[in-house]
Amino acid sequence: MPSIRILEPINAGIGKISAGDISDKEIITAAKQIKNCLSNVSPMAPSCCIDGRYSEGTLANTAEIVESRPSVAGGADVTAYAAAEMTGIWFKPSSKRSAKGRLLDIDTLLREQGVIPGAHSDENAIEDNFKNRKTGLSKIGCGTSDNFIDILNRPYDAFDIIDKYSAMLMSNKFDQKYMKIIANDKLQETVKKWDPINTLHIVTKASSGKSVEISRGSNTEVIIIFNFVKDTTLDRYKFLSKANVKAFVVDMWYIDKIANAMAASRPNSIEVFNKLKHAMVAFQLATYLTLCDGTQRPVILTN
Repeated sequence: MPSIRILEPINAGIGKISAGDISDKEIITAAKQIKNCLSNVSPMAPSCCIDGRYSEGTLANTAEIVESRPSVAGGADVTAYAAAEMTGIWFKPSSKRSAKGRLLDIDTLLREQGVIPGAHSDENAIEDNFKNRKTGLSKIGCGTSDNFIDILNRPYDAFDIIDKYSAMLMSNKFDQKYMKIIANDKLQETVKKWDPINTLHIVTKASSGKSVEISRGSNTEVIIIFNFVKDTTLDRYKFLSKANVKAFVVDMWYIDKIANAMAASRPNSIEVFNKLKHAMVAFQLATYLTLCDGTQRPVILTN
């Protein structure tokens, strides 16, 4: 049976998502339900985001039952593309490839290697025709995609906390030299033209909307689960039903799968894999620090 370790709140973050007024006893009681709510993941299941809201339906069919999907920030495409830009080893500064073109390149590569990208929207974004009511800019209802540039900048201004938790999560696989690459690299101008609607368009086109799930409800997550149990994820609807709380879920084993897929065809694949993995882990933490207020408690799930 998997083991569970509950840590103290992160106590860092600039976002609005809060754990609210919940006691340690309630957190422990909820965490005990995690083992009962783990679900096996099909190798061909599309990815999804770490968002703790439950999903009902997809863009293809709003009544469709959504199967368990491996979770990383923004889905596989967004996490992979973020790592490509953060490490500075994928796209040359002289490249005239647009941000959308770069994302499409990553999407194509992942699919060729057996990783199926997915995404999510939510009922509010759909109602607003994927536009921010105040600014008129694209908004798809995925906090990671909608705040992508802010998240990419977080490792530069919150390096110490990201470095600390990356080391804790990666244990003996952690190497400080790869974090220094992430911290010192400057984002190219191209990535600053990011538009979240491109994520939705690319995944929708490839899957006829079946790989874009629709999140329901509000973000009131009280914990963030880092799941190392391979080929599993949290059944979010079941967890909400049993524990009466929501949880962010980062499937750490899936990060390895994405990094391996990207590094497989590159010279010095082991070195590339290590750079990408460090960047992907940092991106998960940067997403948390951007969207949340630090009151959530990390929960480590291992075999």
